[in-house]
Amino acid sequence: MKIEGDKAEESLQEKTDAEVFAALKAGRSQALAILYDRHAGLVYGIACKMLGSTAEAEDLTQDILFELGSFLL
Repeated sequence: MKIEGDKAEESLQEKTDAEVFAALKAGRSQALAILYDRHAGLVYGIACKMLGSTAEAEDLTQDILFELGSFLL
């Protein structure tokens, strides 16, 4: 059985990045998880190339996406 919050998240997952970002700005915290899932790999890949360290790249990826969320929420 699905609860209403699950339905809202499912419908949000079908939205464009711009729509998910707008939902994040509107205070829908599940939007951050969706953006993280969509873009963490790219951010991590760029960080790895720039830093040359997987551990530092992991930390930076989390920091960047956390800051995005905390800035908007």
